[in-house]
Amino acid sequence: MSKISYKFHIKEYAKAHIQRDYRIIKESVLFFENPTFFVEENNKKYGYEIKENKALKELYGFPFFIVDFFFSEIDTLSNEEEEKLLSQVLVHLKKHINAHKGYYNIRVPAHITGLIKTYNQQIQKSMMCGGTVSYVWQPSFHTLDCPLESQAFVADDLYKKKHRDSLIAIAKSAFDNYHGQYDISPITCHLAGDIYTQWIEKSFVEEEKISLRVFETEGKPVGFFTVEEEGAFHQIVLSAVSKEVHGQGIYYQLFL
Repeated sequence: MSKISYKFHIKEYAKAHIQRDYRIIKESVLFFENPTFFVEENNKKYGYEIKENKALKELYGFPFFIVDFFFSEIDTLSNEEEEKLLSQVLVHLKKHINAHKGYYNIRVPAHITGLIKTYNQQIQKSMMCGGTVSYVWQPSFHTLDCPLESQAFVADDLYKKKHRDSLIAIAKSAFDNYHGQYDISPITCHLAGDIYTQWIEKSFVEEEKISLRVFETEGKPVGFFTVEEEGAFHQIVLSAVSKEVHGQGIYYQLFL
């Protein structure tokens, strides 16, 4: 059995998971102000927060919501005591959904089995539309052959402005055969491409914490990723490689 604390905050949770130290997450949960709902019992605080997704509401014309859970301390394996608390949370969520109609994106962490079990008991009418994949990348020491006129570098603002349309075209092309949660759902699939287009274009709006690493061949961008940087924390936001150069190790070169 493994006791953890959980809250949907990618940066803090990544740190906690790597260090196996969840005290910051636990403190964040215990002092979480104004969540949508929570219960407290035996020094444990369980609940959820609902936020409106205004961009998708505007696109589809009906309310869109994101549901995130939080737990001050929970076992990754199921146990009866915690399931009672989880049931209170899920029963309340079910009542809230029934009272406030809309499309709910409920983000269920797959490593907390008690939550999955209780969710299946309480929320029967829902669709499984995918999940978030996280991984740790460790570079090896071999190199790949690339054209002589190739280079990878961090682009400055002038480069972003000059090549913005080309980079967006590469990203949109990369999403042609992509099937994410909005493609899978029969309610949202007809406008899924518009969602990804908005996301791509938003990634190229100038922001201080977002940097752009580009791979060029013969003076033309053929691959890139955008990364959010905050101290030692780096999160890749968007990445794409031109179909014309697939299989040539471009992603590998970008990470070197």
